[in-house]
Amino acid sequence: GDAQCTACAAGKYSTAGQGQTSVSVCDNECSAGKWSDQAGLFEAAQCTACVAGKYSTAGQGQTSVSVC
Repeated sequence: GDAQCTACAAGKYSTAGQGQTSVSVCDNECSAGKWSDQAGLFEAAQCTACVAGKYSTAGQGQTSVSVC
């Protein structure tokens, strides 16, 4: 049978493409001032920026809008 894929955790993403065999490719984090509660991202543009007038000092890899 086909091996099960595991998505990168929320707040992280991989640019390594399909067919990877280790979660270690999930080595990119949403940058400071951005967040994501979604797993399986593959580019920084998928991270969500804090809304206008809000900012975050919580650092990279955040998973909730509450950091804004």
